Amino acid sequence: MSALLYKFCSPHWGVHILDNNVLYFCSASELNDTYEGINDTSGSVKEHQIAIPDMVYPHRHRFFPEPFWDVDINTFRVMLQDTEHLRLSKIATERTSWQVSMAKISTAGILSLSKIWDNVKMWGLYSSNGAGLAIGFKESSEVFTQSKLLHINGALDIEYSDTMPIPGTGSNPSERIKVQLTHKATFWSFEEEVRCLRPLSPGTHGVEINFQPSDLTEVILGPRTSFETALAAFSYKERNPHVTIYDSFPSSGRYAYIRTEIRKIQHWLKLREPESDKTQPWDFENDSRLWEI
Repeated sequence: MSALLYKFCSPHWGVHILDNNVLYFCSASELNDTYEGINDTSGSVKEHQIAIPDMVYPHRHRFFPEPFWDVDINTFRVMLQDTEHLRLSKIATERTSWQVSMAKISTAGILSLSKIWDNVKMWGLYSSNGAGLAIGFKESSEVFTQSKLLHINGALDIEYSDTMPIPGTGSNPSERIKVQLTHKATFWSFEEEVRCLRPLSPGTHGVEINFQPSDLTEVILGPRTSFETALAAFSYKERNPHVTIYDSFPSSGRYAYIRTEIRKIQHWLKLREPESDKTQPWDFENDSRLWEI
C-alpha cells in the first residue's frame, strides 16, 4: 500500500472536505456499482432445490403463481422439485439474495479511496471531469486505522475478480460482510481502491467523520479546476502550512496526468492565464481575485 491514499472529489465535495475537515462514509446504495454486496447465487439445480425454499418462501406471492401462495414450507419444497418451476425459483432466489445482501450491508458506511492520483479515468469519473480535486491523506491517519464495522478494522484493499464471492464465504458475520464489501469485478481494477468502513445509524445514507488537519498532506488541483475551488485549496494551505498544493495537467508522453508544486495561488493563476492574455503584463496588485488571500 502506498504512503498516501487519495480521495477524488467534485468541486463541491472537495471544498466541503477542506472547509470542515470531514470525510463522508456513504451507504452501498449510493455507490456507482450496483453489484456491491452481491453474492454468487447461480449454483447448481441441486443447490437451488436445497437452498432456495427457505430464502424465497416469504416472498412467494411476488415471484410464484397462485398455487404456491397458501402452502406450508414443506409442500413448497416439494413443489419446487418440479423442473417447470426451477427457472422461477432461480430468478426469485437471485433477486431475493440481492435484496437480502443490500439489507445486510445497509448499515455499513463506506469510504472509497485510491492508491493512485494520476489516472485520467479516475479524474473523469470522480472529480467532475478534471474540475475537482484529489486529496492525499496519510494511510496511517486515525480516520482510517480506527475505522471499524463489527470486527472489521482499518483500510481494506479491494480484491478484483471475474468470479463473484460465494454466499456465506467467511467464518463469521463480520468476515462475510467483509467479503461482500471488498470484492469487485475486474473491470473496476483501474481504481486501485482501498476502502474503510463505519457503522451507519438505521435509516441514514451516510455519516461524516472528522479528520485531523495533520492527516491531510497534499491537494491536487485538476486540469479544469476553477478559481473558486483552487482558492479553497490555497486557503487551506494558509491555515495548514504543511500541506502541499499541486497543479495537474495531461502528460504529452502517456495517457496520465503529471503534476507540479504550486506555492501561491498567484503562480497558479499565471499558469492558467490564457496565452492571448500574456501579451500584457499582469497587474498582481490590482487583481480582485486575490483580495481574499
